Amino acid sequence: IDVFARGKDNDLIHRSYEFPTWSNWELVDGSLNSAPTVSSPDNYTLDVYIRGKDNALYMNRWDGRQSKWGGWQTLGGKLTSAPAAVYSGSSRTDVFARGTDNTLVHKWWGAPKWDWNDFETIGKWP
Repeated sequence: IDVFARGKDNDLIHRSYEFPTWSNWELVDGSLNSAPTVSSPDNYTLDVYIRGKDNALYMNRWDGRQSKWGGWQTLGGKLTSAPAAVYSGSSRTDVFARGTDNTLVHKWWGAPKWDWNDFETIGKWP
């Protein structure tokens, strides 16, 4: 079990549970402007998404096979809320957030490009 949170200095912090104990909190780095969200495309990978200080979407990948973080990568956009991410199977990840003008925006990774697609606006936020 892995838990991610926004620390008191707006850094990403993490701890994990491996029976029978919890690890200490670990500073992952990164400057958050919202709560983090996580999706897991397989048993070895954790993808953490945040809204950064510049309000853009960022991602950092934990590679459990190599026990290391990949580093923050900007995915762009202008968000006004925390992101929400889900791995929806078939090698597809979807990320949602509130964009400017109170719109719901969506960005996804998967076929046919096998890369991140541009943000799309889904509609007005209720």
